[in-house]
Amino acid sequence: MDYGCDRKAVLRQGIDVSGKVGLEIGALMNPIVTKAEGMIYYADHLDTKSLIHKYANDPNVDTGKIVQVDYVWGDQTLGQAVPRHIQFDYIIASHVIEHVPDMIGWLFELDEVLKEDGIVSLAIPDKRYTFDYFRPLTTMAELIDAYLNRYREPTIRQLYDSYANTARVDTYRTWLPDFDASGIERYHTEEEAFQLCKEISRIGGYHDVHCTIFTVHSFLEIVTKLIKLGLFPFTIVQLHMPVPYSNEFIVKLGAMPKSMSPEERMREQLASLPSI
Repeated sequence: MDYGCDRKAVLRQGIDVSGKVGLEIGALMNPIVTKAEGMIYYADHLDTKSLIHKYANDPNVDTGKIVQVDYVWGDQTLGQAVPRHIQFDYIIASHVIEHVPDMIGWLFELDEVLKEDGIVSLAIPDKRYTFDYFRPLTTMAELIDAYLNRYREPTIRQLYDSYANTARVDTYRTWLPDFDASGIERYHTEEEAFQLCKEISRIGGYHDVHCTIFTVHSFLEIVTKLIKLGLFPFTIVQLHMPVPYSNEFIVKLGAMPKSMSPEERMREQLASLPSI
């Protein structure tokens, strides 16, 4: 299903923002739901003061509009960051999931703070229309490795792939019939990527990159495999395909009753997968 031009409306579709309690992750300065519109909390990997400092010299970020972060979620899990008495009716995360080093663990953390009839609304970049154009698709092996090792910071592998393969891609042009990617430049050479990773390995610290790479089709293939392994806690409620000249797809996930048996859960999850 195409969603037209009003992406904010699609991300909020089916959600009563004025009457429900929500959590938005990574809102920065462009929240999908504002505090004037409803009871919404904001979570990010840094507190507001630290976000302002981080983006102080970024011309694309108006630091005066950065939201007040309610929950800092980084080294600790979301369940640890959010008081136990709070459960959310919905969670919104626009262009966040790809930054998470451990996607499987992240999804389980969302489920932990979501009510049983809750909704997760995600906007996810499709690599075919972004600077990730040349990067390989994320595999199950990579996701399982990240999950079992409980990574909370991007790995050297994720960092190197990002530095070596991100490129100066014009989203509009990727949709044109005559698009030719052969002349597109990478942001870094292989040598520069290696040197960056060596330095990060030496000094440590969190370095933000896209850790997972999907197309809408590869995402559904991964979800299908995760369901069969019992590693996906949701059903697919809606899927919105990329709109021409955009760089993302939008997916709505539905929480499931904890009382369901594993067999019942899997049947319902597999039945919810859209055919595209």
